[in-house]
Amino acid sequence: MSKRFDRRHFLAGMGAAVTAASVHGFSLAQAAKKRPNVLLVTLDDLGLEVGCYGDRKAKTPYMDALAAQGVRFTRAYCTQASCSPSRGSMLTGLYPHQNGQFGLTPTFSVHDGTPLLPAVLKGHGYRTGAIGKIHVGPEEAVGFDWRGVDAKTTRHVRKVAASASEFFAQGDKPFFLMVNYSEPHRPAVQDIQKNFTQYNQVDGLPEKPYQPGEVPIPHYFGVDSPEIQADVSGYYNSIMRSDTGIGLLLEELAKAGMADNTLVILVSDQGPGFTRCKTTSYEAGIRIPLIIRQPGEAKGLVRNEMVSTVDLVPTIMDYVGISFPGPTAGRSLAPLLNEGDVPWREYLFTDYNAHGSWGQFYPRRTVRDGRFKLIQNLLPQRENPVRQLTGCSAWDVSREDRYDGTIIRDAYNRCLLPPALELYDLEKDRWEFYDLSQNPEYAEVRARLYQVLQDWRGETKDPLLDCATLEEMEEKLMSSPQYQQQLEQRREERSWR
Repeated sequence: MSKRFDRRHFLAGMGAAVTAASVHGFSLAQAAKKRPNVLLVTLDDLGLEVGCYGDRKAKTPYMDALAAQGVRFTRAYCTQASCSPSRGSMLTGLYPHQNGQFGLTPTFSVHDGTPLLPAVLKGHGYRTGAIGKIHVGPEEAVGFDWRGVDAKTTRHVRKVAASASEFFAQGDKPFFLMVNYSEPHRPAVQDIQKNFTQYNQVDGLPEKPYQPGEVPIPHYFGVDSPEIQADVSGYYNSIMRSDTGIGLLLEELAKAGMADNTLVILVSDQGPGFTRCKTTSYEAGIRIPLIIRQPGEAKGLVRNEMVSTVDLVPTIMDYVGISFPGPTAGRSLAPLLNEGDVPWREYLFTDYNAHGSWGQFYPRRTVRDGRFKLIQNLLPQRENPVRQLTGCSAWDVSREDRYDGTIIRDAYNRCLLPPALELYDLEKDRWEFYDLSQNPEYAEVRARLYQVLQDWRGETKDPLLDCATLEEMEEKLMSSPQYQQQLEQRREERSWR
């Protein structure tokens, strides 16, 4: 592979790679072809900071080109804004409270006997491979036969493309390849502090990185500081680097002659690793990009239906013509990959259970309709163990005098000690600064969504509906040394009250 990446040549090639005969649904498309390939590309902690999603500062020509050739979903959601639970849903078609992947591996893992997508495809003759982190446990049960470069190496996007090229060249069986970029997930905070260029530029990419202050701080922050500006510019630089990697990856797919028989899915596991984003149930944490390109003529469709990562397993199985051996909570997106009105879901649901350990257990459930969103916090009497993630401290900035008495301070306080219910009007308040749960004008909306949420929890057999189970898990939280240490630290910081 040449060291330099010719954008114009590649973008033209991508268009040529998908000019086969138009397809009308998966079954007809695959009838005249050998069993198709599936390329699932995940980015780690990417929100809607993508050019085709309307972000003018996001330089993402290759993701934009993929959207122009396929279908871009404007209201796509992960199931839980935490890496392992989100990825567990992508591979099982179930919510975290159903499949057991409550939080990060190795503390949590899917229940024994739960069918996993790679293992199912492997059982039907597929070559299965993964690049970067899998982050779903137990890993030996997931079903990947081939492993490419590891998670840390995926910041070197040329090495990812070379690894994928190696996989494409192996054998003539159909394949399922999951390529997991570790960016724009923030590197370890000590690495940023030691040498911030590790975040801004890797192997000369991006060629012209943003400098602090050149990118507006996203609205969901609500706060500003020089440190946040530096972190945000690094985040955008990681996005640009990942985008170049996606271009290189798809170039290798086309060079291998496989683009015309490969379903390409690009998705993020959750939103950015900033406060009020990842590890929360707020929009900035759970709303993600999702782009699907199926072989055929370029479409450039935009779908506004509410879709979820639990829909990926049914979609892939529909596409390859194989029945999944277990239940799934989602539905195939195949009807949405072509023009036309499609009856679709009225409500969309998400989970939150834990992050890295039992010391970060803080369960929530959410439901949204076309306009409103309700969050149920199942332990409102306990302080949130993950008030912020490592790195730039938006939380600390929100404590400054300039935010006294503002909705910004209120929103950050709710992150730490939320009420039992939160209600937001997403049409008027996209980033959830105004809680309407106690407003009598919205009592009917709150009651309706609450009942819908409880019905869903019952239908999906949410184990935390059982008070004894919830109490048992709460005890694991309270007895965790990590949580006790956090409580002690916060007793010394009561200025937030």
